[in-house]
Amino acid sequence: ADNGRPFPRAKSHVYESGILTPFVVHYPKGIKQPGAVCNSVVSIIDLAPTLLSLAGAKIGETFQGRSFLNLIENPNARFRTYAFAEHNWHVSEAYERMVATDRYLLIENKRPQLPVKSNMTTPTGRDLRAAHENGTATEFQARILAVPQPEVLLFDRIADPLQQHDIAADHPEIVTTLLNVLHRWQDQTDDTVPEYLKPDRGKEKTANYMDRVEMPGASRGAKTCRNSGPF
Repeated sequence: ADNGRPFPRAKSHVYESGILTPFVVHYPKGIKQPGAVCNSVVSIIDLAPTLLSLAGAKIGETFQGRSFLNLIENPNARFRTYAFAEHNWHVSEAYERMVATDRYLLIENKRPQLPVKSNMTTPTGRDLRAAHENGTATEFQARILAVPQPEVLLFDRIADPLQQHDIAADHPEIVTTLLNVLHRWQDQTDDTVPEYLKPDRGKEKTANYMDRVEMPGASRGAKTCRNSGPF
């Protein structure tokens, strides 16, 4: 799978419901512990280097991921410390960045003045919007369309796998550490936060605004960046 289900708070969002995808490996020749479960952090950018390693091919310099062949041979081995994800325009104006470890998941939102509302045009999304407008949405449901949104969220992936309970205020030291890691990743991968992002579909702003619209990373040439950031 390439992303979570097309529901509010899933696809196009950086909660695990939007980015954590199932991954099953069938490789009888190399798997020494059939049926084993590996809980190590890996990223989609590591998949191609791993396949190249299995094929005995050279991993090119342009690949930003690394081979996790050692996990196939030993599912208890360590691999990544961090995995990253981003949420840019997808029907709606947005800018979110995420860093996850084996225990925590942190999200930074650079458009807190906007509701995080991707996939609100589906039947589920329309029902949720109607419930929000008529006051029948639950507290948890109402958070999706609330304004302003939190600028930083922190979740315990083990205790709270659905990411329902923000613990950022209770763990400022973890927030500081992970924000530093996230910002280092952004700097090393040439990510940027443009002032003018693409607006919601069907809600184009003035010509002057649209002339200044810029994709994140465009001003620094992120498309050709080879740096993978913190590992």
